[in-house]
Amino acid sequence: MFGRTKNKGFLERPVHELDYRFGKSPIVHDVRIFNGNWSDYATDFELQKQNGFEAMDCVTQAVINSIQTQMNWMIATGKMPKEVFDFLLKNNCIVEGQVQFSKKFIAILSETTPQGNYITKVAQTIREVGCIPESMLPISGKNWDEFYNKGQITQEMRDFGKKLFDKDNADAFFTLQYEWVVTPNTGGKYEEQRANMMHHLRHVPLIVAKSSHAILKILGINKVRWQILDSYSPFLKDKKWDFNAPWVLKVVVNLKDNNNKKPMKIVKTDSSPHIYLITGDNKNKIMLIDMPTLDALAQSFTIIPQDELDRYSDGGTMIWVDRIIN
Repeated sequence: MFGRTKNKGFLERPVHELDYRFGKSPIVHDVRIFNGNWSDYATDFELQKQNGFEAMDCVTQAVINSIQTQMNWMIATGKMPKEVFDFLLKNNCIVEGQVQFSKKFIAILSETTPQGNYITKVAQTIREVGCIPESMLPISGKNWDEFYNKGQITQEMRDFGKKLFDKDNADAFFTLQYEWVVTPNTGGKYEEQRANMMHHLRHVPLIVAKSSHAILKILGINKVRWQILDSYSPFLKDKKWDFNAPWVLKVVVNLKDNNNKKPMKIVKTDSSPHIYLITGDNKNKIMLIDMPTLDALAQSFTIIPQDELDRYSDGGTMIWVDRIIN
């Protein structure tokens, strides 16, 4: 599949300077599955080509599959609160015990083109519009105009989606973040990149793109093989250990803790030029490097006493990017 040059729906573009990249973002790496095996939770097998129509939505398929897999893990391990589980179940987001969202909804709203889409555009769209149950907008249409008709998107769908994900809605159930793990200019040896992917698989499944096609990597056995979830049959495929991909993105789903979490804020003291980001858990301070700049100083920040700043744990440093406060 990946050796072919025929486009299946993944579009490449240079990594944006504001995109999160591992090691230079506030996303906290967490070990959810020690052996990095997500195969028991990746359960939604759906073709991107149905009714004789090629939807070119492999990117949407991969991103939604990652989200569903993570939520299935939350359910299976008791990490999902009963209130959230009951809401998903009542509204048909859980079918036969597994999370199932409409891929068509996101494929339309992320403006998938006949050539496909960009991974970060799809992920960002979900941050902004959320997800809806598959039953609300199932796969249909035998040509491009029928499948991608925006008239199918109702206000009811939009309102529901924002209950699950909405970067501006404090009452949404989930948050979504994403960062690049591997890009064409990452550098380093392939074996180092593979080790890096093994590390991140302990946190979330990985969206992998190569030869104009995006899939979900759900298992890595060190120096042996990988397993992927594809949007073409057979859905589950084994890949040799030397299978490399120039694009790897992790999409991280977390429950929004509205009781304990606070928005990230930027602070400094009167006595120091250094500017810090205070994390959403209100515990750590991260020094923003490449500071200060006129653009950064134009951002809103709070002057706090030195003793208050000293109470936060040292969270290291990161390069200033506008997105950290969005």
